[in-house]
Amino acid sequence: MRRQTRHRTNTAGYRTHGVTRGELDAHLRRIDESMEQNFARLDQRIAEMDRKYDERTAASDRRFEQRLAEMDRRLSETDKAFDRRLNDHLKHFTSQVTAIREEISEIRKESRYLRWNIWIAACATLIGLASLNATISSSIIGAFESGRNTATATAEARAGAPYKLD
Repeated sequence: MRRQTRHRTNTAGYRTHGVTRGELDAHLRRIDESMEQNFARLDQRIAEMDRKYDERTAASDRRFEQRLAEMDRRLSETDKAFDRRLNDHLKHFTSQVTAIREEISEIRKESRYLRWNIWIAACATLIGLASLNATISSSIIGAFESGRNTATATAEARAGAPYKLD
């Protein structure tokens, strides 16, 4: 024999506790409406969060673009300043090289003049030494001739003198 339960169940196995089908349907409709309202509010919150996210992203993108533009401007200015300094250094270097070349050409010209001056001085020294040698030689020869002439004159004077000078 079968034992009887205290509560009756419907065919689906749920206990009904005295709830009619209409009440159950009404209760399920209220739950569905509440869920729909909750989903609608959730959709609104998601839409609001998406809007705020898009606004923040757009603001962030604008700030990024501004900072990027500022960095590009600064980099451009720095690049221009660097180019100016480089050109100034190049001009200065070029002018120094030009000045050095001019000095070298002047030194070469002076070197040529110096060579000529050395050759002229060397030739003048040789001529001077030859002249000094000739002067000394002629002085010595002149002194020798003078001494010889004096000796000859003295010898002639002795030979023709009436008395002897010893």
